[in-house]
Amino acid sequence: MPGTTMTFSPTTSQYSDTHDPEPHDDGTILVFDNGGYSTSMMPGGSTTYHTRAVEYKIDDAKKTATLVWEFPGTFNVDSWYKTKWYNSYFGDADRLANGNVLIAAGSLSSTAGDARVFEVTKADGKVVWEFKLPSGIGVYRADRITPPLVRAITQ
Repeated sequence: MPGTTMTFSPTTSQYSDTHDPEPHDDGTILVFDNGGYSTSMMPGGSTTYHTRAVEYKIDDAKKTATLVWEFPGTFNVDSWYKTKWYNSYFGDADRLANGNVLIAAGSLSSTAGDARVFEVTKADGKVVWEFKLPSGIGVYRADRITPPLVRAITQ
């Protein structure tokens, strides 16, 4: 409902700048949280801004958004995801048919770090597929394309 305020649980889980909200039939919503905007994101600079993918369980009646999943969160992953992943703009997170999440982490600036598209498992936060783009190349969104079944031609 426009103009209403949600209470986040835990309060520290509130997003700060989202892209491509994806509501699901189970009452959850998956979003790409840019993590705030910083003009000081330069190599060697320090910042508290950090990008992530988050999923909340929404209770419209109580106006609550409860965090149910976050990446990288507390998962044991490569340090890039924990310390370097920051996109002040761009980004996408999609739930896949297999339950995993496809994330487009798309920095365009050569000074802001890598741009990547990767697939992560929800259960254990394992990165099962990753594509790294060259410095200065960005990606706004990504979608999983499943190729059609190839049928053998028999005569």
